[in-house]
Amino acid sequence: MSEYESPIPASLRFTYAMNSSSLISLGEKLTSEGPHKVEGTPRRVRGLLGGKYIFDTLEARYVWEHPYYPYFYVPFKAFMKDAKLEKVTFKKDFYVARLSAGGKSTERVLVFDSLKGDLANLVRIEVSAL
Repeated sequence: MSEYESPIPASLRFTYAMNSSSLISLGEKLTSEGPHKVEGTPRRVRGLLGGKYIFDTLEARYVWEHPYYPYFYVPFKAFMKDAKLEKVTFKKDFYVARLSAGGKSTERVLVFDSLKGDLANLVRIEVSAL
């Protein structure tokens, strides 16, 4: 392995700049195989979009999409009333959404809406989109 080659296998690497099809692939993987691990977090997690708070929660979850590190997922109920989530691409048990608030929007959002279990009613927003 060269000094620039990642020790993480290519099949397990996820980037922050995922496109819509890779978000759909991630949703399909997580709904069929499940995450590697899910844990509660003792942290307060808040998100801003367009200068407006879109969520504020003490109930965020750490979700390991792969074995190496977790990603914050936010409960759907934690979103403020003025944060608008619109379905863009719907799949069984999840959808890609457009999140709008404060005059800005992003489609880097994955909503697990009809699942039972660890991902039920959780929302994944790419940090770079906030």
